[in-house]
Amino acid sequence: MFMLNIVNMVHPTYKLTSLGHTALQKQLFLLKHQHRPQLLSHIGQPQVSANLKNISSYLTAQEAIDLLDYRIQELETIIENAEVIEITDFNQVTLGSRVTLQVQGYLVDYQIVSSWEADPRQFKISDTSPLGSALLEKQVGDQFFLEVPAGIQTYQVINIT
Repeated sequence: MFMLNIVNMVHPTYKLTSLGHTALQKQLFLLKHQHRPQLLSHIGQPQVSANLKNISSYLTAQEAIDLLDYRIQELETIIENAEVIEITDFNQVTLGSRVTLQVQGYLVDYQIVSSWEADPRQFKISDTSPLGSALLEKQVGDQFFLEVPAGIQTYQVINIT
């Protein structure tokens, strides 16, 4: 029988901002100490004489626990192997930088974060996204072009903090 030894597996390093690292730690704490216990308390065990509907609900709840356990394990791995990036160079865009761009006459602020922290609604874009990767190592005053669905877009770096 083949067994996978995950104890000796090498995990990649996950680059995170300090705020992103803290947010993942909070999420892990909530999942382990609030969400999982609540889910376990609601699921119970299926009754021997239970009808099919109760068994189906139990299996659905068990799948939810399995997904939650997977997310907990994923977060633990990321946090254990995290490299927290502190910004030391404000002369160029790096992970964690806040960047003000001029796009079509408008000013837009973004923060460059890891893919684990990205949230476009909060203007946090991944360093691996097309715009995020194009911004890396840019300096104030740099202008660059990026192909977007509407065509080629011109961007200019106005400020880095």
